[in-house]
Amino acid sequence: MAEELNEKWLQRKNRAESILKSEKERYETRTGTRIQHIFAEPDQAIKDARHYKERETIAAILNAKMQVQPAAEEAIAHVIAHQHPIRESLWLDAIGEHRNDELIFVCGDIHLYTFRRLLEKQKIDSRIVAQGIGVDCACLADYRGLNFALAHQMFDETDCFCREN
Repeated sequence: MAEELNEKWLQRKNRAESILKSEKERYETRTGTRIQHIFAEPDQAIKDARHYKERETIAAILNAKMQVQPAAEEAIAHVIAHQHPIRESLWLDAIGEHRNDELIFVCGDIHLYTFRRLLEKQKIDSRIVAQGIGVDCACLADYRGLNFALAHQMFDETDCFCREN
C-alpha cells in the first residue's frame, strides 16, 4: 500500500500520523501478515529538481503575467493540469518495483482524475475503490480548478508558461 503523503509533511501538520500506516500496522498485528507501506510523496528537493511548482508559485507567476490577481480556480487549474503530472510521476517512481503488483494507493480526490490518466498512459490497470472520503467545502476550489482545466482543455498543453523552468 502507498499514499500521497510523506513523513515530513505529517510532521509539519502537528506531528500527525498516517491513518493508512496505522491501519496497516493494526491489520498486521491482528493477522500476522506483513504489508509494505510506501510514503510516495517526494521531498521538496526532489520536486524542485523536477521543476514542480506549488500553488503559491503558480498564482504569483499568473499574477505577474496577467498584471491582475488570477481567479483561484485558474491557478489551481494550472497546478492540476500541469504540475500534478510531475508530482504523480514521482509517485510512480516511488512505488517502482510494485507498479505492476496489486497495490492500494491513497490520494486526494482530484488525483483520481489526474493520476489515473498517468496510469492509463503507462498501461497500468487501475480502479477507483472509493472516492469523496473526507471531501468537504474546503475542497470546492480544487473541483472548480479541475473543471476549469477540463473546460479550457489544459491537460494536453505542452507549452504553458507554468511548465517553464
